[in-house]
Parts: sequence; C-alpha cells; structure tokens
Amino acid sequence: MINVTGADSKAVYAAEVTTRIRYGAFSVKRLDLEAFTGADGQVKITHLPEVLKKPTYIHVTKDDKHEMVEFKPSERCKATFGVQLR
Repeated sequence: MINVTGADSKAVYAAEVTTRIRYGAFSVKRLDLEAFTGADGQVKITHLPEVLKKPTYIHVTKDDKHEMVEFKPSERCKATFGVQLR
C-alpha cells in the first residue's frame, strides 16, 4: 500500500506510481507496472515476487514532483509506504 500526500499533507489524486520488476535467471524477465492513486491518495500493489536479488524502486510522480521509494520484499514483504510529494 502506498499513501501519497502533498506538501500540505492532503491526499494526492491521480499520482502516477511506476516500477520495473526484474526476475528470473539473470534478471532477464521484466515486468513494468503502472498505477494511479485514487481520491484517497492510495494505491495498492499486490502479487509481487517475494524473492528478488536486487531492491525494487517505486517512482511516484505528479506534475513536476517526483519521489522514489526503495522496496525490499525480503525485509518488508507487506509494507505500507507514506510518500510526500514536495
């Protein structure tokens, strides 16, 4: 679950959340994911691989604002991230 807020701590609607998952032998297989936040500023990404050799970076973008979150499923499999766009 990713909660996106603005500098004023209000929920951000339609923020773009993207990531690229690399998996398989030698990380040859790739899965590009893209989602947008709802009116409550939340987006939920499920069924990601539980074992990845490298951390995955989740990019959150709205207009000219951009933030990045590092996701390590081996440490925090069912994580909730709070992202504040400034």
